[in-house]
Amino acid sequence: IYHSFMVWNLLTTFWVSNSALVPSIAAFTLNSLFMAVPWIGMIRIGKRFPQLQLPSFIVFWLCWEWIHLNWEISWPWLTLGNAFASQISLIQWYEYTGVFGGGLWILLVNVLIFDLWKNKNNITVQETRKKLITIALVVSVPILCSIMIYSTYEEQGEEIEVAIIQPNYEPHFEKFEIPEQEQFSRFIRLTKAAVGPNTKYILWPETSLANITPLNVDQLTDDELIQQIKDSLPQLQTATLVTGMTSIKYYREGEPLGPAARQSRHNRNNHYEIHNCAIQIKDSADIPIYYKSKLVPGPEIFPYKKLLPFMKPIIDKMGGTAAGLATQKDREAFESNGNKIAPVICYESIYGDFMRGYFNAGAQAIFIMTNDGWWDNTLGYIQHCYIGALRAIEFRKSIARSANSGISCTIDQMGRIQHATSYSVEATVTASIKFNSVSTIYHRIGDIIAYVSVLMTLLLIIYSFVRRYV
Repeated sequence: IYHSFMVWNLLTTFWVSNSALVPSIAAFTLNSLFMAVPWIGMIRIGKRFPQLQLPSFIVFWLCWEWIHLNWEISWPWLTLGNAFASQISLIQWYEYTGVFGGGLWILLVNVLIFDLWKNKNNITVQETRKKLITIALVVSVPILCSIMIYSTYEEQGEEIEVAIIQPNYEPHFEKFEIPEQEQFSRFIRLTKAAVGPNTKYILWPETSLANITPLNVDQLTDDELIQQIKDSLPQLQTATLVTGMTSIKYYREGEPLGPAARQSRHNRNNHYEIHNCAIQIKDSADIPIYYKSKLVPGPEIFPYKKLLPFMKPIIDKMGGTAAGLATQKDREAFESNGNKIAPVICYESIYGDFMRGYFNAGAQAIFIMTNDGWWDNTLGYIQHCYIGALRAIEFRKSIARSANSGISCTIDQMGRIQHATSYSVEATVTASIKFNSVSTIYHRIGDIIAYVSVLMTLLLIIYSFVRRYV
């Protein structure tokens, strides 16, 4: 089982090694081990209670996927429901179930087929036909429902024009090396070319500002770079800029330290924290800020640093720190002229249940800021874009996506990627997306399939212990 999962991880997420080879080997090794756990649980349950073996596999796997999305060693790329991200006409019902509905669908079909194969010599022809009909219905009914939704759905909301900027700085050797002022000039040039008289929003990618020298969050309104942006873009009188940024917070004397606090090298009594954040800039002085809160294990967070000190060398190799980046508890929406957007930063776009918080805060559209160039020109940046598009279906919200190197695009409320740019080119996209306040079933109930699976897993474990000793 373990070696099978290792092969699966290598074939599907090999591109992670382009970011950092040694840590990627650790990721493949650990993820394969974690994937084997639900199978081991199924085998153990099956030895004691054969009739529960296959049902237990379904709930164990979904329970594990939920854990894997919510702990600090999260690795969401191989969540089963993501597999249909490029076949959106088959999964329009994700607005009711989210990706866990897709996972349940895959597992149920596999279990039914395996059960038929395992018992093929012990059942009658009539029973075989019944099982085949059941399998056909389980496969076809969701597809037919999805095709019906896909062919009849009409996008909802007000059309608003967005200018999306793709500056194309190679992250390994350019983005954090080229002088910030030189990068700033490119952003301004591309923005002026993209913004039209009807443009209401401008979107720049992740860490577009201050990626070398972070900006002080307590002095943003007076910061020289922010003022330079306002002076260079008179378009901000009618349009609103949403951009990624690196920021820093200095702790005042006596102020309680957060979990990501770092000690100053020059004065042990001074502390600070670093953020990967998004801000909104308008002609007015108010600058809302959102701190990225789903962090990449390794570069942005040291997972369970108090329990796993042996992982520190791996984190250092990936360019991270034991302190990690600071986050915030709740999601928020940026408001401008009565419109609200979800400022989603990179990795966060993979987490459906996590993103519900943006819409609880009133977000009417999704703005994704990302930097996918770490994986070079591989399947990684494509996979990231497609998985993010699933959020459009789950919440029936349009998406504007700005990537440093590609793919920058818009995504409609059915998950269709439009106006996609090529990888590793300077590019802009000026297009309209629809803002709405629709609340889907998935928005209201979240990953209910996963919650039920977690509960059933606990009940199965308790039942197995009780039957063993009673």
